[in-house]
Amino acid sequence: MLGRYRVEGILGQGRTGIVYRGFDTVIERTVAIKCLRPRNPEERTEEETSQIGELFKEARMVGQLSHEHVAAVYDMGSFADAPYFVMEYIPGDTLKARLANEDPFSREEMLKFMVMLARSLHYVHQRGILHGDVKPANVMITSQGTPKVMDFGVARRSLPGKPATWSLAGECLVYGTPPYLAPEQLSADEIDVRADVFSLGVIAYEWLAKRKPFKGDSVDETLRALLVGRPIPLVEIGGVDPELAHIIHKAMARDPGQRFSSADALADALEVYQERRSQSVPDLHRVSSMDSALAKKFLRLARSNLYFADFSDEELCAVLELSHEEVYQSGEVIMQEGTGGSSMYLVVQGRVSVRKSTDGQPVELRQIACGDGFGEMAIVSQMPRSATVVALEPTEVIAISGAVLRLSGPGLAMKLYRNIAALLSERIRDADQRVATLFGTGGSRQKEPKPAVQ
Repeated sequence: MLGRYRVEGILGQGRTGIVYRGFDTVIERTVAIKCLRPRNPEERTEEETSQIGELFKEARMVGQLSHEHVAAVYDMGSFADAPYFVMEYIPGDTLKARLANEDPFSREEMLKFMVMLARSLHYVHQRGILHGDVKPANVMITSQGTPKVMDFGVARRSLPGKPATWSLAGECLVYGTPPYLAPEQLSADEIDVRADVFSLGVIAYEWLAKRKPFKGDSVDETLRALLVGRPIPLVEIGGVDPELAHIIHKAMARDPGQRFSSADALADALEVYQERRSQSVPDLHRVSSMDSALAKKFLRLARSNLYFADFSDEELCAVLELSHEEVYQSGEVIMQEGTGGSSMYLVVQGRVSVRKSTDGQPVELRQIACGDGFGEMAIVSQMPRSATVVALEPTEVIAISGAVLRLSGPGLAMKLYRNIAALLSERIRDADQRVATLFGTGGSRQKEPKPAVQ
């Protein structure tokens, strides 16, 4: 036992510590416990004391995060001279293990996974934390096929607009996984979020090319390749079109100034690429063009939707040009809780059910019919979906991509942001007023405001 936690097995171990599978006997759930090897405090060296500080620093940093795709930290402490912290247990494989397989994902699944991974790191970056060790071994794949970022052991704090101090003191990192480190992590005292962007680019390159972009027969040769080498262009390897290759190589640019400025910008570029690809390669749920009847129907429905009520016909037509139609049969999932995506949807025909998982069981929140929309919060926040949406009958929707709007129609995006923010503020005010009335007068509970769907 480690306090209230029953140790049930070893998940992994390294030079200084062990990760156990454990069971929380109070909450009654399986957890992972990251623990330094026990040692008498009087016998600890200065390095070991520093490692304890780093362990608790990691726990405090990650404990402040709450994201579907970041492994959560629940607790920290010390027991029998063994410092530890308790985190979410994630059954499944690491991305490293999946990449070793012949074909871990389809191209479409791989791109969606990379977008979710980039969005989760952007969330971390927004909260002043740089991961610093983004690699396949530090990304778990859940049973739903979504990522979970782990191991913030070398993460750094970063104030807005100010790079984080980087030190080569953690030599095990530098010599352990050099292929995924940004060049500035080897040659500079400061790094910023673009170092993690570089690592994301390396992972995407390895996934597509089935080989690492920077490789040597020794650690020194690999480090030299990172600093001065040139990876084989993806278009020369084959199977990767120039647009996608450009995105990945831009993420891996040696000069940070030539990379995407944020993980969110990389995610946007990948989503726009997916959108264009879906238009040119239609599947069962997509069509490559809009007929005039659908365009007229969209204009009529959009005018009655508060998100688009103040859009002119020209602006609505521009939104339509940047969007696409999707068709679903009864029972098909349109949007899955916990997954990524920056699109909102307008129902032009049919009816859908919005459901939330509670104790493993789906609970219907509401139904949405022709003219209404869902997924609007993803346009603004890019957080994982907060609900699942299922077609109750044959259903047509217009998918409006926030990523496409931001890059191709920034003025339209800002106008839509403003309308979403205004409507959400109105709902919050209504909810506050209901709560104030309920507690102020002891009156009966009134109807809850309609929730926004992420």
